[in-house]
Amino acid sequence: MNLMDFFFTNFVSPTNTELRHLRRLEHFEKLKQLQKSVAPPVGSTTNVSIESLNKRLNQLEDVIGFQSLIIQGILTKLDEKGTVSKNEIREILSELDELDGVKDGKLNINTLLFLLSQNT
Repeated sequence: MNLMDFFFTNFVSPTNTELRHLRRLEHFEKLKQLQKSVAPPVGSTTNVSIESLNKRLNQLEDVIGFQSLIIQGILTKLDEKGTVSKNEIREILSELDELDGVKDGKLNINTLLFLLSQNT
């Protein structure tokens, strides 16, 4: 699911439902491919070096850092334009944080996937 789909899900006409579903399937297929490239096949004995794990960890940290930068940029612009305030963001984050049953500053990925699959 791309950024446009995430933010504009409520504004997309019902005729695009199939397109959104196909994009979700594409996203899940990419995740499966990523998992295959990172994890060894079940039952195999693989010598995974600490160096390769550290390299992958650094790549993931870079991705998370980039995503954080994008999110903060979007939130800052929304606040500057008066579309949504920082307090409103804090309130909704607090509300969303409780959806998975644990108030821990994060949202379980399965809960997020469930929420995204619901028709609003």
